[in-house]
Amino acid sequence: MESISLEKHWKLAVLLVVGLGALALFFVLTFPTPFDYHVVEEEVDFYSNAVPPGDLLNGISQQKQFVLVHSFHETGSLNAFMSQSLNIFQAVLTANKKQVWVVAHVVGENEELVRCQTDYGTGKASESLSAEECASYLTSLNGVVVRVHTPNTVLRRPKVVLSPMQLDVWVAHEQELPGTSFLIAKTLFSNALAAINAANQGASVVSGASG
Repeated sequence: MESISLEKHWKLAVLLVVGLGALALFFVLTFPTPFDYHVVEEEVDFYSNAVPPGDLLNGISQQKQFVLVHSFHETGSLNAFMSQSLNIFQAVLTANKKQVWVVAHVVGENEELVRCQTDYGTGKASESLSAEECASYLTSLNGVVVRVHTPNTVLRRPKVVLSPMQLDVWVAHEQELPGTSFLIAKTLFSNALAAINAANQGASVVSGASG
């Protein structure tokens, strides 16, 4: 009786493995990966469809107009790191003679858009817009949208999703924002480090003069 019982358990185990394998195959075939291409550069995942990430980044670097959409909280430690990311992109793009619009999103506890601030492409003082006004303004702009999202701790490492006119950035932890942003900037433009150093030096001169 014991041997019959073990045989039944063994058969059930085989059927279970086969069944799970078939189910896994079904999901792979029915729900394919959403991206055609995936490359890893300095511990950052780059994803794209139809065209490899490198080709898309090269095309993006040739564009003349960019919209920087960074997500901030009303208060908290995230904002300092998000500001660093914004400054990196702004400095590098400006140094490469790109037209830049800043549209800084302020999001709530559930990441819903509360309001935004924009400089209208002037690089100077910004104006606050409601969530509705912000959405409408964004749709009126032409150019590559660089959208930097709030951290997602589910991620193993930073993730960049590319399309011909949009670049979405996610990190697992807020501390990864400056490094990930610099990696993207230097991949787009070889003079990224020089541009950032020049911007920092200029800021120091202005700060010293005002002091």
